[in-house]
Amino acid sequence: MTDFFEPFGAHGPEKAIEIETTQGINLAKAAAKTATLKHYIWSTLPNGSRLTNGKYNIPHFVAKNRIDDYIKADKDLYAKTSFFWITFYGNNFAWPVFTPNYMVWPSLPPFLLQAC
Repeated sequence: MTDFFEPFGAHGPEKAIEIETTQGINLAKAAAKTATLKHYIWSTLPNGSRLTNGKYNIPHFVAKNRIDDYIKADKDLYAKTSFFWITFYGNNFAWPVFTPNYMVWPSLPPFLLQAC
């Protein structure tokens, strides 16, 4: 597992990208050296920069994209790899930044207000 957000909070996006890239490449190297490996599942995110022709560079996607490229460059590992795009986990709602804000409209009937 890699971690972008802990180093991001402590050091900013550039250092977080560097740390997560190192973590992911180390995982890929270990997987490639595992002679009995049949299937490698890599959790990743889409490449925003490529999809937008460089217009948008999403910091917490960048390291994953670099690791994707590393895996794809190793033909044997690439053949055993599934790239898993989940993009958002339900437990992310535990973090205040992701917690939805709810608004109750005063014009709603009372029975709907009770349901909210």
